[in-house]
Amino acid sequence: MFGKFRDKLDKDKKGEGGAAAEVEKCPQTKKEKKEDGGLKRKFLSVFAGNEAEAAAAANAAAKAEEKKEKEPKKGDKAKAEDPKPPTDKDKDKDEKKDKDEKKEKKEGKEEKKKCKKKTQNALNKAPNAYDEVLKWSNKTLDKGVKGLRDDFNSLKTWVPEKPEAVIGNAGENQPKNRYKDIPCLDVSRVKLKNDTYIHANYVNTPYGAKRFICTQGPMDNTCQAFWQMIMDEECEAILMLCNIVECNQKKCSEYYPQKAGQLCTFGDYTIKAVKQYLQPDDQSIEITTLGVKGPNGSKHFVKHFHWLNWPDKGVPDINLTPTNMLSSVRGSKKPIVVHCSAGIGRTGTVVLIEYILEKMLSGQHSEDTVDILKELRRQRAGSVQTDMQYVFVHRFLLHYFIERKSIEMSQRYLEFVDDYDAMLRKFVADEEEKRKKKAEALAAGAPPSEGSAVPMATPEANNNPGMGGNFGAPNQGQQEVIDPFFSIPEKEMTPTKIVGVTAFGATNNDKDPPTVQPTQMGQIPK
Repeated sequence: MFGKFRDKLDKDKKGEGGAAAEVEKCPQTKKEKKEDGGLKRKFLSVFAGNEAEAAAAANAAAKAEEKKEKEPKKGDKAKAEDPKPPTDKDKDKDEKKDKDEKKEKKEGKEEKKKCKKKTQNALNKAPNAYDEVLKWSNKTLDKGVKGLRDDFNSLKTWVPEKPEAVIGNAGENQPKNRYKDIPCLDVSRVKLKNDTYIHANYVNTPYGAKRFICTQGPMDNTCQAFWQMIMDEECEAILMLCNIVECNQKKCSEYYPQKAGQLCTFGDYTIKAVKQYLQPDDQSIEITTLGVKGPNGSKHFVKHFHWLNWPDKGVPDINLTPTNMLSSVRGSKKPIVVHCSAGIGRTGTVVLIEYILEKMLSGQHSEDTVDILKELRRQRAGSVQTDMQYVFVHRFLLHYFIERKSIEMSQRYLEFVDDYDAMLRKFVADEEEKRKKKAEALAAGAPPSEGSAVPMATPEANNNPGMGGNFGAPNQGQQEVIDPFFSIPEKEMTPTKIVGVTAFGATNNDKDPPTVQPTQMGQIPK
């Protein structure tokens, strides 16, 4: 069979010789040659009876052809082995490229550092944080000064769910309370390691449990307990909102050295003022770095922030001092201690400001300040003493949001400011009249009027605080014996650095500041 087929093929080739010759005149491409060669080999091997070998032979031939095509030509190989030397222009170009790459790498690292620092120095904001600012501002301006005063006065009859203050009212602890009509709630009371009592409460906020410790100004017989609390809780910051003496009345004991380089001792605790200065961006805040040595050689450092000019039961001027102080300590991971005299008026006002800001920043419902104040009073009884302090919180925050460009100034805001100023003038006049009447009554031997904070009778300061109990007026006699802990260079005695953190940035880059608009029919803004 194959023989006959071969004879026929030979005959056809002879008969078509002219056509074949004509085809040969047209040059074949490499691809065509490759395909023809493979077909011929396969065709001939079929007649030999070995198709598998034909396929293998075709593949081998194809690979050999590809390898031959990839091999460089003789001239190209010589060119590759003998490259031209780079010119000066090429060298300059390469140097410039290297410099640009190094510069980009350096800028990239610096940008990462900036981003990291920015993250550390600003609180995380929920996507709806600015919406909460706008809602709160709208509702505040809708209510006005009168509506806010009515809200505050409505709380006079409100009582927290757990008002018990059994421990603080116990007979042995009553002398440690500065005012007998201000309870220390059991539910949030700070418990010292040796069960010593102190009039202080933890306050949780949206940004963490035990965010603050609100406490009364230390007394002569509670200074040692105060410093034990600082050591036990590893506190990094103390905010003092009162002065030692106000209106000729002692509001707080000298529980820390008043000048840099001085020491004082309360029982087992020795405190040194390492460094003292006014806050650079706010001269009404005095900062003192304190080194503390406790029992068994324990050591600790804390920063003390003293607001120098906030009047008792009154309000300060409208400026950014509250947030300047809060921004300085906001990065602390430990409880932030805040005190005034009673630990509820000025203390409650500052903590309420931070509480509202944290609610907004975390995207929580924050329109109703009354509800937020209730949350605070459930933890520290009586926080925010007067309607003036309550309205001040709103006046300050509106000012703060305008300064930070979170909202725009409006006619309603200006009207609110006018009403606030009128309220403040009347408040100052009324307080002055009360002071005069109180002074006259005391001169006549009358008891203090009802409704005012009544000081407890306190025992005399222990003249030897190292010898007993919880007593401890400053022991100046021990300053001559300098402990090695306090002899190290000042630059080495620095506390754990508290990162300064702002709440809302200077500007809102995402969008233009929203204008506060009146709500429809008195409805809560949505």
